[in-house]
Formats: sequence, C-alpha cells, structure tokens
Amino acid sequence: MIPENEPGSSIMPGKVNPTQAEALTMIAVQVMANDVAVRLRRCRRLSRDERLKPLMIQYIAHSTPSMTDGCINFRKFLVEGTRPNLKKIKEYVDRSLMLVYRAGAGDRLRQGIQDRALRG
Repeated sequence: MIPENEPGSSIMPGKVNPTQAEALTMIAVQVMANDVAVRLRRCRRLSRDERLKPLMIQYIAHSTPSMTDGCINFRKFLVEGTRPNLKKIKEYVDRSLMLVYRAGAGDRLRQGIQDRALRG
C-alpha cells in the first residue's frame, strides 16, 4: 500500500496519489532528454565546436542533482512507507494461471484449473 503523503481526490475518497513515482518519472524523462542532446552533439561531430560545450555542461550539471534529489525523495516518501497488501497478494497468487503449469497437471485437469481460476 502506498503511503498517504498527499491527499487523494475529492471525487474518490481514500484514493492515494502516487506523486513520488510520477515525479521520479518526470525527472528520468528530463535526464534522458538531456542525454539525447549531449549524444546528438557528439554524433554530429560537433565535439570540436567550443560553442556547444556550455550546453553539455549545463545538461550534465542539471541532471546529476535532479536524479540524486529525486531518488532520495522517492526512497523517503514512497519506498520507506510502502507496505505489502497481503490480502491482495494472496488473492493474485491463488488466481495465478502460472500455478497450473507449476503443478504439472495433465491437460484436462490443467484446463479445469484454468477455467476455475479465470472465473474467480
């Protein structure tokens, strides 16, 4: 279960917004965009062009602390407070079709177990 750091929706009481995961995703996308810009500079044989070095330095200098802060906040506000929902986990495991193959049942028995698992 996700920790309740931010209030949920007024339409859906009790809903918990996964804002830390969304924030880390946004940071990762920005870092990847910065990486693409730096790689394009290198691929286009512009590495000798001194005018573009400040841009590369800016992207690297921006990406490093952003990822550091994002990972720290993700750990502090999401990972550390997350608890397993044991009831849901048991339900998913009990209904898992993978158990049919693990059991080594014959084809007819396997089909019956699959049908029962799919019906719930």
